Amino acid sequence: MLKKVVLLLVCLAPCGLSARVITVNDNGPGDYATISGAIAAATHGDTIVVYPGAYMEAVSFEGLAITLRSIDPENLTVVASTVIVQNTGYSVSFTRSEGPGAILWGFTITGRGIRCSGSNTKPMIIGNIIRNCADVGISGALGTAPSIIGNQISFNAGGGINQCDGLISGNWITGNRATRGAGLYDCDGTIRHNIISGNLALHTTTQGDGGGLYGCDGTIENNTIVGNIARNDGRPDAHGFGGGLYDCRATVRNNIIAGNIANSGGGIYAVSNKTANSYNNYWQNAPDAFAGAIARGIGELFTDPLFVESGIWDDAGTPVADDDFWIEGDYHLKSVVGRWNPALRRWVQDPVHSLCIDAADPVSDWMGELWRNGRRVNLGAYGGTAEASMSVSTLGLLTDFDYDGATNINDLVLLAAKWLTDEAPVAEDITRDGTVDLFDLALLLQHWESHPPAARPPDPDPMLWAVKPYPTGPYSIRMTAWPATATDGTDVEYWFENFNNPAHNSDWVSFAPGQEATWEFTNLTADRWYYFRVKARNVGNRLESDFSAIAWTKTDVEDLTAPAPNPATWSTAPYALSSTSIRMVATTATDENGVQYFFECTSHPGLSSGWQDGPEYVVSGLAKSVYTFRVQYRDKSPNQNTGMTSTPVSIDLSPPSPDPMEWAVGGEPKEIKIGSGTFDYYAQMTCVEATDGQDQIQYYFQCVDLLSLSSGWVTSRTYTVKVGRSGQALRFRVKARDQAGNETGWSPIVPAL
Repeated sequence: MLKKVVLLLVCLAPCGLSARVITVNDNGPGDYATISGAIAAATHGDTIVVYPGAYMEAVSFEGLAITLRSIDPENLTVVASTVIVQNTGYSVSFTRSEGPGAILWGFTITGRGIRCSGSNTKPMIIGNIIRNCADVGISGALGTAPSIIGNQISFNAGGGINQCDGLISGNWITGNRATRGAGLYDCDGTIRHNIISGNLALHTTTQGDGGGLYGCDGTIENNTIVGNIARNDGRPDAHGFGGGLYDCRATVRNNIIAGNIANSGGGIYAVSNKTANSYNNYWQNAPDAFAGAIARGIGELFTDPLFVESGIWDDAGTPVADDDFWIEGDYHLKSVVGRWNPALRRWVQDPVHSLCIDAADPVSDWMGELWRNGRRVNLGAYGGTAEASMSVSTLGLLTDFDYDGATNINDLVLLAAKWLTDEAPVAEDITRDGTVDLFDLALLLQHWESHPPAARPPDPDPMLWAVKPYPTGPYSIRMTAWPATATDGTDVEYWFENFNNPAHNSDWVSFAPGQEATWEFTNLTADRWYYFRVKARNVGNRLESDFSAIAWTKTDVEDLTAPAPNPATWSTAPYALSSTSIRMVATTATDENGVQYFFECTSHPGLSSGWQDGPEYVVSGLAKSVYTFRVQYRDKSPNQNTGMTSTPVSIDLSPPSPDPMEWAVGGEPKEIKIGSGTFDYYAQMTCVEATDGQDQIQYYFQCVDLLSLSSGWVTSRTYTVKVGRSGQALRFRVKARDQAGNETGWSPIVPAL
């Protein structure tokens, strides 16, 4: 597929009768020993072919529409051994408004990576290995829009791709690091068919956001986004958001988003509601699939994608993140019909089948996939390509290469064009054995002038189970049918049946596009075996598939036991959180059916919590009073078994009386003299005795004119303090508090005369 794209682009590049092929070889015969020397001698339309070697120079395209390639850009060994490296400037630069005729193809780029700048700069960067750069792998600026196709962009210290707004397709973007947007940062074009994996957005002073993608606002479709991490390793109060994607105000569809990690929004974190997500599959993103201003979209799945092999992080045996490295996986989807094995270069069959096959947006173009494809694109990076795993659907003809509904001369011409090709996988390899040969020709002739079969039931036929029946309690069983495909261009309906009691069935039911075909039988008997089967039909012609195999399960045993512990206990007994709020935490209870908590305020019933899922309860806006609480558990079984209540706890939010505080009769502050000196004058005062049940009361006498003369909290209701000279008329007030810290209001302010 990449070769076809590249050859097309090369053919479209500006060329004329004067176009030349210029060779570069730093260790043998060639027109030039350096790439820069060859570019200096080149003109528009020329092709510069570079032999393997390490070219330690800064390469600039100088505004030329030229193709710069290695001697065999399709050979990874050649690509790996043809290296451009520059450590002081950028290794390769497009900074003079280069257009699509400027092509960089088949090199290993390291050192400082590739730089593009300028709104008119739109080169082609194709089939390169861009790795271990000290900066960004490919960086852009000022609206530059290079086409970045089929590259391996890995382990770069400043991120994979930054601020490039052109097509980004068919790349492996893996193992890159940055403070945010480690895979792709602020790339606003179309991003499709990429594997974006194991990228780490790590910041030690602020948030590390967007492990995979950050701020990419175009179209993000048919990518595999796995194992990316966004986190902070320095400041305890900082977080990482969006392990897979962060703040991408984009159309996000047909992707597999799995195994990504962040503090919030493991899969996607959306800052605004401008992210349009649909037909994605989320799997094992921690702590959640998405967070922020985003919710589940139409057609979205939460199922194991069944990769051939998932990538993993290796911690190198240490607790620090700096030496962690990503080990890549194989993200082809397992299929019972056939999936492409790139190592063996042939199709193989698996014992299990991914639900991500034929699960993309129904309006997406499926013609890039080989038959059998169900006329619907797969999710993930290989969806819509020749490497898409095959469908259980039997729609279409293997020999219909041009999708016109018949096998004819047009298909024979296409097969002849691929005769004995080394390109794979291709549709013309009908036998799917890796070669277009006589066996394929024989099959094509066997189906000559054949047309799609007559009207028939939906695929698959007979129906299959996606999730076999399983108990959801003592009285209910749930099941999910395989997503069927209509064969008459309409929709599909499903019939779920209790095999031992056929009258107990779902009747014909339909589901929204992309919604799982899940049905639940209720009002069953506890601890009993049940047997089920399912079939499907086309809505249009009403043709029905055969029933699936019978599947069986047993309802749960009826729950008659209350949650433990019983009676309920306190983890944190009720306490005053403030002068107007009370907090309490119950001991976390356990029950196989789940637990609910009821915090009852026996003194003020209107403040009770009602049954809730969490063990914490806070009540605010309280008046001054005494409040008594107790807690109780019940399970979530149909019986709602309820345990005994905890011991009650009372919280006093009432201050002592009187409130506000008062001066005792004759006890207002007054000036007295103790001693014979000029500065031996004191202020003496007495407040009334405050009461509050059995609590010990404390008093606070405050000098509002000179706070250093205040008493602090004391137990005596009489206070004497030296003021110095006579006649200052310093003013005082007093308040009281109980042992719970409830304070009265201040008394009137009175001067000491």
